[in-house]
Amino acid sequence: MRTSTLLGILASWAAIATQSPPAEARLSSSASESFLSTRYDLVNPSSIHPDLTPQYTAKHSTQLPHRLKSPRINRRSNSNTTTTTITNITSSFQLQFTCRNSASCSYAQTTFIHATQRLSQILSLPAQVIISATFESFCIANAADCGSSTLGLAAPASFHTWSAVAGNALGVDTAYSYPSALAKQLAPNDTAWGPNGTVGSSVVDIFARFNADFPWWFTTQSSSPPAATNHAPYDFEQIVLHELYHGLGFISSWYPWTGPGLLLPSYPVTDPNTGNYVGLGAPYIFNKWMVDDVASTWYYTYSDQILAAASTVNAPDYASWVDGFKNTSGFQIAASLFNNVTTTNGRTLLMYPLSQGGPADSDTSPYYSDYGFVMLYTPSNFSTGSSISHVDATFYDGSSEFLMRPFATSYTALDDYVPMAETGPIGEITIAVLRALGYKTILDVI
Repeated sequence: MRTSTLLGILASWAAIATQSPPAEARLSSSASESFLSTRYDLVNPSSIHPDLTPQYTAKHSTQLPHRLKSPRINRRSNSNTTTTTITNITSSFQLQFTCRNSASCSYAQTTFIHATQRLSQILSLPAQVIISATFESFCIANAADCGSSTLGLAAPASFHTWSAVAGNALGVDTAYSYPSALAKQLAPNDTAWGPNGTVGSSVVDIFARFNADFPWWFTTQSSSPPAATNHAPYDFEQIVLHELYHGLGFISSWYPWTGPGLLLPSYPVTDPNTGNYVGLGAPYIFNKWMVDDVASTWYYTYSDQILAAASTVNAPDYASWVDGFKNTSGFQIAASLFNNVTTTNGRTLLMYPLSQGGPADSDTSPYYSDYGFVMLYTPSNFSTGSSISHVDATFYDGSSEFLMRPFATSYTALDDYVPMAETGPIGEITIAVLRALGYKTILDVI
């Protein structure tokens, strides 16, 4: 990890971030060729995993956190209380903000804007990222969620894979799928984005949803959060910033897609011509940097073996494909990996290069070069929406890398968390992860 101070660089980086990308970073001006190959749409954040999207929850305790009493609202008569505004916050971000049945709409929107401005200070984005965010009562939206401890959730709106020529032309890894926000930065003028940066019928890169049932504290209300009380206030900006990080790509596709006990690198896919299940899709780019610390093995080694085994199974329906996969070597590897991540805490790491570049095929050790690492959250009971897609909850508690822990920090303002990172509440390691994925960050100017 670099030890150079980042103080004083934010202002100059903000100026760099507003400039047009250099010619060599763009595609041809005629934009006659598309480097994007396929697109996987996610209608809403919860569809990113079968059960739960990576989410921020209230920290576990012996007593459930206090929630505001749900008002008695007639949904039909209150349908006109929904408001949606579109704000171009900077050249880097546009916010499509929807608020339903809440007296805190203006506070929430202003805080959301502040969070995206923080991201603009650490990222250089050639193309504007479009965020669709909703602030509403989860209880009113769905009675089954009245006891939910979820503070917020977010995900990329879509993932994209690349054509064969994109690897050399753009430096992307065609073995992986990229979140929309990142793919747009790497190929800002690609014909697939359509006019004015649209892709097909949608311009949204990140979907996010936040629970208005909790007693939030907004920076626009007071300069410091209320004292600790039974109401356990949470800093809304802390949760927004955390969720936007997921939307930018801080999310793994290693998940028990076919059921408990198997950890697969991606989800089963079908042949568009026959409809048969024919294997697994392209893993998320986040997976590329994962390491099994005990075995000193890159996770992509496991992924390649499982993907190869899965591709040998061709079945007319999902259940038949799952049964067929059980007879492959990939099944045994997936079962072993699930056991590893639920029995050995600290075994799964996410590496990031201290200089530009990535794992080379000829390297036998994940530590062949100057690398930093972050320990991923792997509790003994696999937690849908939390496991693998967050940093370790205990190891980073009280550190400058607290932001991507799976649990929120109550009673604490984002800027009051101690020790504070030199880059503000977004720690240098947290920034380095986005850099590893492919974003241009403030670390590139050091």
